[in-house]
Amino acid sequence: MIAFLRASLRRACRAVPLSLGERGVAAVETAIVIPILVILLVGVAEVGSKILTGHQLNTTASRVGDLVTQQQAVTQAGLNDIFAAVEHIAGESFDEHGVVIISAVTGTNGVARVAWQRRGAGTLQEPSHVGATGAVAQLPGDFTVANGETVIVVEVIVANGGVVADLMTPHSVIAKTSLHRGRINDLGTITGS
Repeated sequence: MIAFLRASLRRACRAVPLSLGERGVAAVETAIVIPILVILLVGVAEVGSKILTGHQLNTTASRVGDLVTQQQAVTQAGLNDIFAAVEHIAGESFDEHGVVIISAVTGTNGVARVAWQRRGAGTLQEPSHVGATGAVAQLPGDFTVANGETVIVVEVIVANGGVVADLMTPHSVIAKTSLHRGRINDLGTITGS
């Protein structure tokens, strides 16, 4: 089969003057290869963007949770300061494209419930994956909260699908979650709310 195709191509090339045939083949090859290379280049940029955004959100969630658990007492003013610092921690302002949700999950009678929840550092209207205040908390996998224990859960959610994904889907969301146990105090209540 390959020999037949090769012979057919040689006969076709003999019918065309040598320089014209070579230029035509080069033009056809270029027309075929360039779109493939462009698709590969855009794909690499998209994947790189997703990886970088995911790493940035993981780091932000971890640092915010660390700041909350270092407080002597959780206050609304302290949380407002942390939300204000998110732009510096993340390296960008989330505005309407993102939000940070801080929740306290307390173990009561063998059930983990959301004790309180605050949103800030952006205005994206995306629901918490942990749940609403008073609801049973949706925690990852086998993570448990002992009776009387409070865990801080930080969710960083950004509407960012990359260049191509934004063109194809109207709302693509990347969310990262970080869980932190209290260090020196009970984080189950918030003062100054």
